[in-house]
Amino acid sequence: MLNYYLQETQAAGVGVHFFSPTIGQVANAKVEFKGKLSSSNRVKGIRVECLSEQHSIGVVWSAAPDLSDEGTAHTYRFSLEVDSKQITEEHDLHFCVLVEYSDTCDEVACGFIQKVHPVDSVVFVVGSPRSGTSALGKGLRKGLEANAHGESHVIEGFQRILETIDAFFVRSKTAQIKNNLVNVLPYTVLLAEQVRSLRRVYELYYGNQVILDKTPGIPMLKALPIALIAWPNAKVVFCKRRALENVKSREIKFPAVSFEAHLAQWKQSFIAWRQTKQQINQALKTKDWAMEVDQKQMSDHSNQVALQVSTFLNLSKRGHNKLERSLTNDRPEQTSAPTKQARNLSQFGWSETQQQALVKVCGDELKRQGYSLDERYYL
Repeated sequence: MLNYYLQETQAAGVGVHFFSPTIGQVANAKVEFKGKLSSSNRVKGIRVECLSEQHSIGVVWSAAPDLSDEGTAHTYRFSLEVDSKQITEEHDLHFCVLVEYSDTCDEVACGFIQKVHPVDSVVFVVGSPRSGTSALGKGLRKGLEANAHGESHVIEGFQRILETIDAFFVRSKTAQIKNNLVNVLPYTVLLAEQVRSLRRVYELYYGNQVILDKTPGIPMLKALPIALIAWPNAKVVFCKRRALENVKSREIKFPAVSFEAHLAQWKQSFIAWRQTKQQINQALKTKDWAMEVDQKQMSDHSNQVALQVSTFLNLSKRGHNKLERSLTNDRPEQTSAPTKQARNLSQFGWSETQQQALVKVCGDELKRQGYSLDERYYL
């Protein structure tokens, strides 16, 4: 099985767009990536350079005026063709796509292909803390029969490593000095090494059958892109909850955190999720990798939510039954007595000033998510 990552790098006056997903997993003997290139200048040629001499990628390209955007002088279609036999577990294939003009050339794309051990099922449970991630994570440990920890937080650690790599190897003054190795070392080479290390860590602890990672919080939401690069076949379940119940639960669980900080974190969780979804949707060219689950729905209609999640994750009948029983009978980490009756804003024991702050900070996002401020819970 092969995993791949493609990065479109826009140069002045030229742009490239891949028709295929820019992250993915394939099992074909021949791998092909198609796309279009738009340039303000006439192109003399399109070629691919591989980092290792033992690797090669074929290129087929032609003029494509039918793909031209308004205001674009020259448009071309291209196809990159890779023989997967040349890729081994020891040697990733690293490459860059170059556009040649009469007297110069531009790098317009780069990427890597890795040989990997396929994992049957990879599931990430994410969301704002106090939004049902614990209940769903526990249920899925049973439904997937997964060897998983209560929480992970490993991927967000790898995200920090990548941010450090980017700061030095891409953005530092040292990285701009020509004739240094750091100046010519592609970021994608370092990304590939971190992705491989990430997979090895999870395989060491969880094997190659099922990986279940439950990590609530904003850092994990922002780190999901690297998770999908490592496991393009992964499924993500985002747990959410109305601000009123979420903030009250946060206050009880984390009393040292200020009310204002709880509000900001609830709002930022949705913003981070929205931005990450957009990024991954564009990379995968699909939206079927993610689903959302509301904590109140999970509490009030556990059978329905269990069926939706089981269908999304393609659980067996046995797995579905285990998940359903867990969501129905297990109530981990509750901070108040369960009730199906939602309350309005004035019933949460907050001062008038706090209520106004909640509406000011969270009001727009509440509407965007379809939440009300009264007993209806939903708009």
